[in-house]
Amino acid sequence: MCARLDAHVEEPVGGFTDASIDGLLQAAVESPAGFRLLFQHALREPEFKERIEKFRADITAAAYLQISAFVPDEALARWAAQLAPVVAIEAIIAWLDAGQPDPANAAARVRQSVMGVIGAAAASDADCSLPGLANTEGPAQ
Repeated sequence: MCARLDAHVEEPVGGFTDASIDGLLQAAVESPAGFRLLFQHALREPEFKERIEKFRADITAAAYLQISAFVPDEALARWAAQLAPVVAIEAIIAWLDAGQPDPANAAARVRQSVMGVIGAAAASDADCSLPGLANTEGPAQ
């Protein structure tokens, strides 16, 4: 799995980019079990812990480069930079767990999730409420 990530997620030069998301998604599609193992269990395994910690630190630093250009508050930019890669990875795992719905738009949906984090950090007014339950019967069948 580490080799797949290396092949699909190049060292970021300009930040946490569309290509980063695409690379993570491609690696996940090629090896869903390996992707889950690496991001959900590797930190507990001594032989992988150092590598995954380095990957997370690198991707967080790359995200900070990108996000700090849009979020002037340094503390909020750092918060978003730590959260954005987690959201991307967890969105991909949730997508895998849901059976890989709408694969043609999966990367765009993951990017939209990440943009939600960036938007929250950049917003001057953080007053927001979740939508109410208009339909308590669930989605249409």
